[in-house]
Amino acid sequence: TFIRDWWIYRQMASAERFEEEGDLAVRHLYNKRSSKNHRRLSLRLMVRRDPDLFSCFFPIILVTPNVCSNLFGGQVGYFDLALFDESSQLRLEDTLPAILKGQQKIIAGDRHQMPPSNYFNRIFDGELDDEDQWKEEEAFKYELEEALLACESLLDFGMACQFQPYFLDFHYRSRHPYLIDFSNTAFYGGRLQALPNRKAYRPISFFQVDGIYHQNINKQEIEQVIKILRDHIHPGADGRLPTVGIATLNISQRNQIKRALIDEAQAEGQEAFANKLSQLENDGLFIKNLENIQGDEKDIIILSTTYGPQKDGRFYQRFGPLNHQKGYKLLNVIITRARMQLFVCTSIPPSIYLGYASLLTELGNHRKAVFFAYLAYARAVSEGDDAARKAVLLSLRQSTKSPRPGFAEDATEDTTFIEEVWKEVHPHFPEGQLSKHRSFAGYQNDLLFDPAIANWPAVDRKRVV
Repeated sequence: TFIRDWWIYRQMASAERFEEEGDLAVRHLYNKRSSKNHRRLSLRLMVRRDPDLFSCFFPIILVTPNVCSNLFGGQVGYFDLALFDESSQLRLEDTLPAILKGQQKIIAGDRHQMPPSNYFNRIFDGELDDEDQWKEEEAFKYELEEALLACESLLDFGMACQFQPYFLDFHYRSRHPYLIDFSNTAFYGGRLQALPNRKAYRPISFFQVDGIYHQNINKQEIEQVIKILRDHIHPGADGRLPTVGIATLNISQRNQIKRALIDEAQAEGQEAFANKLSQLENDGLFIKNLENIQGDEKDIIILSTTYGPQKDGRFYQRFGPLNHQKGYKLLNVIITRARMQLFVCTSIPPSIYLGYASLLTELGNHRKAVFFAYLAYARAVSEGDDAARKAVLLSLRQSTKSPRPGFAEDATEDTTFIEEVWKEVHPHFPEGQLSKHRSFAGYQNDLLFDPAIANWPAVDRKRVV
């Protein structure tokens, strides 16, 4: 009640002071266009004339860092709290003035997703010759980093300044643990807790297309993408189609898929496909290359890895930005966009990607090593080969060159309390009925009771609970 009365009093007092300015009035705060009686006020003018009134009427402001810096220039500590989302993509030089506007700062972001680097801002069209140029740029960049303590993003700045870290360990997007298990093991140290799957289904479907990579596109994979849309995307129990996104590894393949879908929908006798495509588009169907897909999510993602043997049968292991030292971030983003199901279409020969284990030993969870490992993982899940799936995850865990260097997320958990509880309750349960540190349905459980053993001992249950 006190806070409410104080807020009302502050509004009235500020409004009276604002009216005394003559050409400024409270009604101007909502004025969208100028008129004969009063001129339109810019937000910057409102803030400069009476910042207290502005924040009283608009206590929460949603703006970009640049707009924040322009509107509230010179207002150091103007906000009680400044919160920055997707900070891994925010350049430090663009956000530093906005940081000064908050008395407290919260920086939210994922350091294993795309950085705001010029490298990733340049769209990859699939030209093989570009990769040598990118390697030169990468070498030059590292020379600069050796000379300067450079923070690539606002998130890097927060980590360098040792901001107090907090981690969102619950993974909300993937409705099946297998959709996040690879990234969780390869990049997040296994700390993410996934949603348990409530029904048995195949979350990843893998198609070995064996297409030809020519002029930066793979026509056979495009045909497979259309076939998936036609034969594997069906309405749910509510009669609605799932939402769908199509991802490619270069922009040339993306553009060709767009043209192919239009041609297929306009072809004679394809009225049913055209109607399905129209429904998908109304529900937000997108076709994106890997540099532009961060922030998106759909029920179903169709991934075309694009690369494959040339017409002469030779296969070049050159994958553009994925071969960058931080290319694993692009892979991490593109394979975690699906909520329900992921379709993977590839023309990379199995003899190539099934050799992932030796590459992981050599390169760690980076570059083409982790890319090949994911293809092997997707194939194992699709075929129901649990041994092969676990072998991939084991190789990722054993990699000595993981992209998870010394941050608080890798700290060892203190299990003292769990051990004390275990000592107290374990004697009161039959052998095997209670266990420690068990994974079940995508969760890591400290203590797990197995109801399969039905013979409860004669103990005081209330005391045990």
